[in-house]
Amino acid sequence: MSTDTPAAAPGKVVHIVQFKYKPGTSDDEKVLVADRFQELAKTCLSRVTGKPYIVSLAAGLNVTRETEHDKGYEHAFVVTFQNEADLDYYIHDDPVHGAFKAFAGPFLYADVSVFDFVDGVFQKKKKE
Repeated sequence: MSTDTPAAAPGKVVHIVQFKYKPGTSDDEKVLVADRFQELAKTCLSRVTGKPYIVSLAAGLNVTRETEHDKGYEHAFVVTFQNEADLDYYIHDDPVHGAFKAFAGPFLYADVSVFDFVDGVFQKKKKE
C-alpha cells in the first residue's frame, strides 16, 4: 500500500523499518504482518484530534539486485510523520502501534532495522 505522497515534504519526519522473519514463518504469515503494519496508517489515531496522524506509508518486498547488501531483510516500510512529536508518540505511546509490535514480534528477528530522519536535514543543530 502506498499513499498519494511519493516522498516526504521538507521538514517531515521519515521512519524506515525493515523486517527479517524467523525461520518457519510462512509466506502467509509474512503477508499478514505486512498487511497489519499497513493498517497502522488508518488505525493510529492522534490523541488530540482522534484522526489518523501518519502522513504517508509506503511498503513492499525487497527486490534489490545488490544482494550483497540486503542483510536478509524481506519487507521495508517507510512511514512519514508531520513532526518529531508524532514520531515519538508512535514509538512510545500509541496503543495501536504497541499492539502491532506485540503481534508481529514472534515472527521477527530482534534485529529489526530502523532509521529515522527529518527530510532535508543533514547536520545536527548546534547547541548554543
